[in-house]
Formats: sequence, C-alpha cells, structure tokens
Amino acid sequence: MGKKTAAKKQKSKNRESSRRGGITLLVASFLILFSFITVAGKNILGPFGEVVARVLYLFLGKASYLIPFITGFFAVNILRKNDEYNDPRFLLGFAMLVCSLAVFIGLLFMNSTGVVFKMEKVGVFYGKEMREFWKSAPPYLRIMGDYNFSTAGALGANAAKILSAWFNVIGAYIITIILFLLSLVLLRMERMLIDSAFFGVQLFIKGLKLGGEAGVIIWKALKESIGGIRERGGKEGRDGEKPDRAKKREKIDAEALKKREAEESAKIGAPQSQKKQKREKLNVIAAEEPVKKQVGIQSVVRGDFNLPPTNLLKAGESLGGTSDYTDEAEKLKKTLNDFGIEAEVVNVVDGPVISRFEVELATGVKVSRVEALATDIALAMRVEQVRIAPVAGKSLLGVEVPKLNKKMIVLVDMDSVLADFEAGFLARLREKHPELPSIPLGQRVTFKVREQYVPLFGDYFGEIIKSIETENGFFRALPAVAGSIEAVLEIAKKNDVFITSSPLKEQKYSAPEKYEWIGINIGAEWKQRLILTYDKTLVKGDILIDDKPEIAGLAKPPQWEQVLIDWPYNRHVNGKRRINRDWSDWKEILPELV
Repeated sequence: MGKKTAAKKQKSKNRESSRRGGITLLVASFLILFSFITVAGKNILGPFGEVVARVLYLFLGKASYLIPFITGFFAVNILRKNDEYNDPRFLLGFAMLVCSLAVFIGLLFMNSTGVVFKMEKVGVFYGKEMREFWKSAPPYLRIMGDYNFSTAGALGANAAKILSAWFNVIGAYIITIILFLLSLVLLRMERMLIDSAFFGVQLFIKGLKLGGEAGVIIWKALKESIGGIRERGGKEGRDGEKPDRAKKREKIDAEALKKREAEESAKIGAPQSQKKQKREKLNVIAAEEPVKKQVGIQSVVRGDFNLPPTNLLKAGESLGGTSDYTDEAEKLKKTLNDFGIEAEVVNVVDGPVISRFEVELATGVKVSRVEALATDIALAMRVEQVRIAPVAGKSLLGVEVPKLNKKMIVLVDMDSVLADFEAGFLARLREKHPELPSIPLGQRVTFKVREQYVPLFGDYFGEIIKSIETENGFFRALPAVAGSIEAVLEIAKKNDVFITSSPLKEQKYSAPEKYEWIGINIGAEWKQRLILTYDKTLVKGDILIDDKPEIAGLAKPPQWEQVLIDWPYNRHVNGKRRINRDWSDWKEILPELV
C-alpha cells in the first residue's frame, strides 16, 4: 500500500509539473508571437519584444515566424496530456522545417534587393550608460541600433551561400526541398504529401479537360462568325456592287431626308437659295463656338442711352488663330471623287488637336463606303490616321484629322536628368565615409551605382550604398542638374511637359521626397505634373528625355522617342539623339520643341 501511495503522489507531482510546463510554454509562445508585431513603428511589447524579435531575426530571419506556432503546438499537447508528441522525432522534424525554410528564403533572396531588411535604433538601449557598451561590441552584434537584418537570418544566408557554392543554385534548391520533405516525414505528414500530389494530378487533368472544351467552343464560334461574314459578303455582291432593291431604298431614304430638311428650313424662313452644292468660301468654325445662324445686331438699348452698333468692332481671333483649310478641304473632296464618291466639304471645326471636316454626301452614298477609305484619306491628308463618324445633330459626316502643328507631350526623367543623383550620392559617400574609395563622375560606367562599386571594392560596399540611398532626406537634398530647370521651363512654354520618375522600391522616402524636390526646385504648381511609375512605356508622349541606356516595359514599342541625357554609362548606345548633361544644346538637338 505504501508503494502504491508513493507512486500516485509521484504521478500527481509529474502531472502538476507538466501542466506548469505547458502553461509556461504557451505563455512563451504568445510572447514570441506578439514580439513580432509593431504598431506605428513601435513594438507592442516594448524593449522586451525588441530583444526577442531581433535575436530570432539575427539567427533565423523571417523563418522565426514559425517559432511561436511550434512552441504553442507542444504547449497544447502537453496540456492535453497527449504523450504521442513527446517523441524526439517531432522536435527534430520542426527543427528541420525551420532550417529548410530559412535556407529556402536565403536562396530566394540571395541576389535581390530583399536580402536584408532594416530596423530602426531602439532608443532605450542607447542611453549614456549603454553607449560605451555598444561601441565595444562587434558591429554584427549591435542589433539594437540601426541594423540591417538578413531576411534568411545568419543560418539561412550562410547555408544558402555554402550550398550554392558546392552544388550550384539548382542543386541547393533540390537539397532544401529534400530537407523540407524529410521534416514532414518526421512530423508524420506523409499522408498529407501523398494527398497533395494526388490532388495536383487531378487538378492538372481537370484543367486539360476544361481547356479542350473551351477550345471546341471557340472553334465553333469562329466557324459561325466566318460563315456569317461570307453570307453578308455574298449578299452585297462583288466589287462593292449593291442589289437594285438596296439602291432604290438608299435613294428613297436620301430623298426623304432632303425633303424633310427643306420643309424645316422653309418653316424658319431660311431661303432655299442658300443651299448650294458649291460654296465660294469654306466656313471655318472654332471648336468652342456653337454652330448657329448669325444675326446682325444694329444696336443695344440700355437705360436712356444707345450703345454704338457692334459692327464697329473688329472681329477677333481665337487664342491659337484660325487656319485656312481650303487646300485641305480640296484634298479631301478630290480623294473622295477619285473613288467615285460625290461630296462637298461644308464646314471645318478648328480644334486644338484635331480638325473636323464636315462633309455632305450626295444622294445614295452610304457612309460605309467613306469609312472604307479611311486609310486612303489619311495618306492624302498626310497624317497617320483619320476618324470618320456622323456629326451629332446634323445630316453631315465628320472626318476628324489630327493637326500637324499640335503641342508635343514631353516626358522628362528626374534622377540624373533634373536632380543630380550621381553628384548627390558621391558627396554623401565622401561626407559619411571619407576613408573609403570613390569613383569620379566622369568614370561612372554603369547605370546602377552598386554594379560598379561592388565588383571593384567588395560586397560590403553594397550595404553602404543602400544605407545612403535609403536615408531620410537623401532625395530631397539632391542638387539640380546645371541648366536643366531653365531648359524645362522654356520647353513648357510651347509644349506639355510632364516629369516621369521611378521611385526606389526599398526606399520609403523616395516618392514623397520627389514631390518635395519638385516644389523646392521648380515650383509647387509642377507637383501635379509628376508621374511616378515603374513602367514608363505605358505613359503616352512624343519625347522622353532620360539617362537610362535601355527602357523596357509592357508597351513594345512605346509611343515616345527616347532622347538621352549624356552620361558615360550610356555612351555605348547608338541611334538615339543625345543632349549634353548641362542641357546647353537642347535647342539644336530638339528643334521641334522650340
């Protein structure tokens, strides 16, 4: 009896100890989880959370996010008295899972800008009493200051480098995947792997079936569409000939339209003699003016005196002047006549970008015949293309022709074109690190700074470059390129100028500081002309002034012509117009903007 009682007491004591251990482990898992959460740039657990998070980031990087869930898993099973998971294989499995994830992250970000992430200095650890301690500590252990943590941690980053050096990148990925699969086997997740593979095969087969069914549907739709086009083509006959019945219907409709217009004109007192097929002078209408019948005003009575007649005033011109479109109207009329279409140009609406020629077609002429001649009309008018559509509210057909003397849209890059990025970086490097080597501006032969500095001076220079480029106030303080502001303001007098720039993705201050730079150096009203984009090919324009040797994007080719600002790193590019770095020769290189 004594032995049984002692055994029961020991068992009860062990349970109580396990329960306490489970609760402790569960609390620890929540503390670790909350240590990774920051609100408004501050850790919600304060300095304690900063210490926990930074220590885990130092060794495991982003893979440390798994730690609170793993500790929570063991805590819950201890509290539920589930002894099945007390087997050491589970601890080993979770360790391999975390390591494989860290190595995978290290391989994924090994040669990208996301290889590190920066955390700001924790002020409480840099008081007077702690300042000397941190100065004596090695640089890689100063994790409470402005520290660049590896995304994969020390474990993942170093393991990724070693594996890629010994087995190449593909071999390193294969070893990492094998390590991940082994961790799942140790965690008794073989069934999950088999089910996932089976589900993937089923999904692939189903996708093939759906693709085949979609192909059959599209093919049937195409056959029906082609058959319908052939049927319509057969009805209209060959060489544009129409059946007699269609010709009669067109003639009747045109005559009815003419008759209705004549009746309406008679009602408002418009004499029929004004409707002539040929006019001695073309009527040019400004786009802003409403088309209405002109009535001469002899005098205006106000109070007890008479104003002088308005015919004493000289007729004014529109802001851009009104052109004489007689020659263009004759070209359009001749082109239509050459293709057997009888028509008269009765009005021209003079717009800022396009001119609309309003054409009166002869009886029986279908609009579709004129629309089919759009390319021939564009060639005759010496423009790229024309738009043909009925004029709203009139029985006239509009032919819209782009104006050859329209304002050009000029896109101007910002970095090293307006803001002297290269000079600003060099000055900042020499100020912060006077002991380090630097490259003079005339010897900079790569578009990106790090592409020349790192191979020459070592990998450590990459972190120095990044610390300068991502520093608060760097973009705002860049000097203006000599002559650039004056040139852009002069170009803007006769053209539409927009500033296009691509902010650095890892620099949170880049975009807002570009707006500030424009307000300081050009003027606040120019802020609305700034276009921030990572793909300049999608921006419409006539000319792009940029320093980048080659600009690629979704639009191939882009609508604009690239004109280079001369730098050593783009002098290998041939076949493009080039402006001096100080903009001194822009008028000779771009005479169309003057």
